[in-house]
Amino acid sequence: MKDAIAEWYRIRDVEKGKNHKREIAPQFEYNRYMRDFLADNPDKSTKDAMRFWKLKRSKPGDHTYSKTDLQLTGD
Repeated sequence: MKDAIAEWYRIRDVEKGKNHKREIAPQFEYNRYMRDFLADNPDKSTKDAMRFWKLKRSKPGDHTYSKTDLQLTGD
């Protein structure tokens, strides 16, 4: 039991670290897209991220963030 408690504390400390990124389940693709977009484009706003998400979502295929999304247009 002592080892389990020590491991719990270790995991808790890792998760509290500022570089720790929680896993977002695949069914929450909007949240994943927003987090990845904003992390890759710190100069962009949440409104920008939402606009590119809507453009990406309207296209067939994968809906995960990619650097090429910045080239998407509403055509």
